[in-house]
Amino acid sequence: SASRIGNEYKGEVSHFTWWNADIPEPVTTINVTVTDMNSNPLMGILLEIERKSLDRTTESGYQVTDDKGMATGMVPLNEVMTLLIRNRCGDEIYHQSIGPFTEKTTLPNIKLPDDKTTKLIGILKNCKGESVNVGYIKFTQLGSYPIYIPVNNGNINSKIPICKLGDYS
Repeated sequence: SASRIGNEYKGEVSHFTWWNADIPEPVTTINVTVTDMNSNPLMGILLEIERKSLDRTTESGYQVTDDKGMATGMVPLNEVMTLLIRNRCGDEIYHQSIGPFTEKTTLPNIKLPDDKTTKLIGILKNCKGESVNVGYIKFTQLGSYPIYIPVNNGNINSKIPICKLGDYS
């Protein structure tokens, strides 16, 4: 559901799609989970799926993993596609041919090396010095997409991808 706030609607969805869902074509759903080498979920990983059109142009769709390392979305039926993962610097660190899919599918977990992640641990407080019990913080690095990190009982404890040492906000 969504709530109107001023001239905008804000809401939360349980899944999204890599593709423009208003184009009438048959689709199915895939689930992807990304972890580190110790099977800990990696949030904020940008997944890209490429597909070749009949005219040989490449179309790409994107998803970002959630705090459980998961991304779920619709993909075209009966097509071979390529799943790519790039680090926050834009370098390709993983690619795999996927599909064709004829039904809802959960792909095997993808394990990434730890050299491009860091652990973010802290306590989120408001302006009065009180812990913020539930919410999200927005983590950004210049030139990259934001990651929304969950806050539970005032605590922040997440493994997140980084490009390189530097300034973050």
